[in-house]
Amino acid sequence: NKRKEAMLRRVRDMKEEAQRAAVVDTEKKKARQAKELETAMSAERQRQHELKVIERKRQGQRDKEVLQQQAHVRLVAQATEREAELQRQQLEREERAAHMISEK
Repeated sequence: NKRKEAMLRRVRDMKEEAQRAAVVDTEKKKARQAKELETAMSAERQRQHELKVIERKRQGQRDKEVLQQQAHVRLVAQATEREAELQRQQLEREERAAHMISEK
């Protein structure tokens, strides 16, 4: 009878130990999954940050190109205005010269 109780106690202890081990395994698995998830989320945040940095650089490059184009357009417009002014002055000189010749 005592032997039977001792055997039952050992079986019960083994079952409890198996349950504790299963709980520990489950907790370890959950902790590992949580760590993997955090690592994945961290990597995704880093990737998103890098994409934002790249996009800011691209936008900065586009802004720079637009400013360069605007500066070029202004220079061309100024050169065109100067050329038109020079042509107008030349025409006035020619008209004055022609007028002076015709007065002689």
